Amino acid sequence: MVHAGEREGAIEEAEHELFQRLFRFNSLIAKDAMTPRLDIDAVDSEATPLEALTICIESGHDRLPVYHDSLDNVIGIVTLQDLVASSRTEGRERKHVEAVRGLVQPVMHVPEGKALDEFLLEMRESRTELALVIDEFGTNEGLLTLEDITEELVGEILERTEIHPIERLDDCRALIRGDVNIEIVNEVLATEIPEGVEYQTISGFVLDRIGQMPREGDEVRYRSVTIRVEQVEGTQIQRLLVTEDN
Repeated sequence: MVHAGEREGAIEEAEHELFQRLFRFNSLIAKDAMTPRLDIDAVDSEATPLEALTICIESGHDRLPVYHDSLDNVIGIVTLQDLVASSRTEGRERKHVEAVRGLVQPVMHVPEGKALDEFLLEMRESRTELALVIDEFGTNEGLLTLEDITEELVGEILERTEIHPIERLDDCRALIRGDVNIEIVNEVLATEIPEGVEYQTISGFVLDRIGQMPREGDEVRYRSVTIRVEQVEGTQIQRLLVTEDN
């Protein structure tokens, strides 16, 4: 019905894409939408409020997970509002804490296999905007925010400092951010890159094929598509160039 409506002009292209995302949303789980552990901005519980405030500003987040020793032991979250309030003078009294641990608020946890639509309802009921995604062993796998879930429905919501997820260079080439889901790549570029059990992103596909630490210039060929690693930071693939044969 959606395809027919678009052909007849009753449904515009943007509306068609929203319907498609809505249908796909019902099959997504928390792991599909989360920010992976390696990409999480967090703060040590012993850091000062000023140090945490600096991380908030540099990362562009208004709340951060707080950990003790490592990300395997997240004790809660701290908000930008509380960090600012901790150094504000109110009347004659100064609200002050020595370390971020004194400002920690509880954080929700969600199993990685939790249905995304169900968890959206739980977030709404609890009035929370952030949760930690854990695996079957209780290990932190990533971070899930309300924005992450919203983006699965309406598309990428870019911050001013973010790289556009898929940038068309011409009819045959596109620059793609490494963390973009393969299903989205196939939908936008009309490719048929296979998804795997151990990965869902385009960078995961490339890493699985090259079988080693990624380097700029590495290439993977699949059918009529060539994927070249354009930018690497540490062990993470940041940007890929996808070229389709004419």
